[in-house]
Amino acid sequence: MYPLNFLELGASFDLNKALDYGTLPAIYLEKDAEIRKEKLKAYCGTYLREEIQEEALLRNLASFMSFLDFVAEENGNQINYSNISTDIGVSANTVKEYFQILEDTLIGFFLLPYPKSIRKRLSKRPKFYLFDMGAQRALANSLSLASSEGNSTFGKSFEHFIIREIISIADTFRTDFKFSYYRTSSGLEVDLIAESPSRGVFAIEIKAKDVNIKPKDLRGLESFAEEVPKARLICCSLSPRRRKEGNVLILPWRELFKELGLEP
Repeated sequence: MYPLNFLELGASFDLNKALDYGTLPAIYLEKDAEIRKEKLKAYCGTYLREEIQEEALLRNLASFMSFLDFVAEENGNQINYSNISTDIGVSANTVKEYFQILEDTLIGFFLLPYPKSIRKRLSKRPKFYLFDMGAQRALANSLSLASSEGNSTFGKSFEHFIIREIISIADTFRTDFKFSYYRTSSGLEVDLIAESPSRGVFAIEIKAKDVNIKPKDLRGLESFAEEVPKARLICCSLSPRRRKEGNVLILPWRELFKELGLEP
């Protein structure tokens, strides 16, 4: 079971609230912000950790807790198993096992790098996202830092939210989408590639901006178009209306799901 998505919440959906506290039902539907924080802390501090411990039969709970804190801080970044191994004092193979535990217990999911480039050297490192924005913030001990449009916290949470919504809704609707991300050795990146035999290829860049989207924000999409000329290039944003910037369709974030065919 995924947390609630924006389609299920309907008219009651509040983007800022979802980014700050996630959409676990008992937490999102709580009206008091301080109680929401306390519930999230209790969930991540007690239930979540105990659930993982029971499911995983961990031998070294302390190192796993250090790992979990690290994952929360690095949510959505490329995974370097060796660096994590050094930081928490366990082997790289143990780090891989820990990630597998998180995936097996549905606490998070991998986003693998796009594998099909012929002309460009691409990253081979996966990314990892926790299953809920609020849980990530609680584990990272950042619930007291309210996100607001324009700051880095808001941008990272917005990217996390959009990727999680697309993947969870696509899974709920039993679509044939496969997901990855694109990053070249020179650092050009596209946040999400959605591929479907029946619907085609969508390259999706996620920007927590409205009208201030610049050509440099779209360079990753242009790079991907050189690899897959038929891909539909989309910038998912806070823009109030859709518009075109060259070959890129800039969309209000809600319209992205219609474009992908992920609304009933």
